[in-house]
Amino acid sequence: METNLVDILKGYVTPDVISKASTMLNESESGVYNGVSAVIPTLLSGLVHKSNDSSIMQSVMNLINDTSVHSGDVLSNLPSLLTGYGHTDALNSGSKLMALLFKNKQSDTTEVIARTSSIKESSAASLLGMAAPLILSYFAKSGMTLSSLKSLLSSQKENILSAAPSGLNLGIGTTID
Repeated sequence: METNLVDILKGYVTPDVISKASTMLNESESGVYNGVSAVIPTLLSGLVHKSNDSSIMQSVMNLINDTSVHSGDVLSNLPSLLTGYGHTDALNSGSKLMALLFKNKQSDTTEVIARTSSIKESSAASLLGMAAPLILSYFAKSGMTLSSLKSLLSSQKENILSAAPSGLNLGIGTTID
């Protein structure tokens, strides 16, 4: 059976995480679930589309390898990322990742996620803020190198792009329909 990176990452967002996020964001659990189902492939789509830009990918690797980002075990404490308490480094790395991937299209990206998930834009932004450090931490824990990351993204490209929300503009003239 082929590994599906989107499903692996979504697996970290357990029903308990969905429930806590729903309460924190004042959104329905189905809206949060749909939001998570959109933000993870959105971020991965950004990585896929930037995977041939060696400067950006090196910056992504620097974020992955920054041990201060992963000191609080982000993967086991995702709801706390929604409050920001105790995870300043992880949240900053997530913001940096989104800036690298989407540049000036971050608000457009948030709007697409909110619209497709039927949640508020502020909630979509919070879920992006939770998912970015999740992805960086997963890659760090997996021991990714630049080469293995690019290889993984290449092998998962079809799965990632098919899971991304329709209408996503990746900031490089490409829109996923």
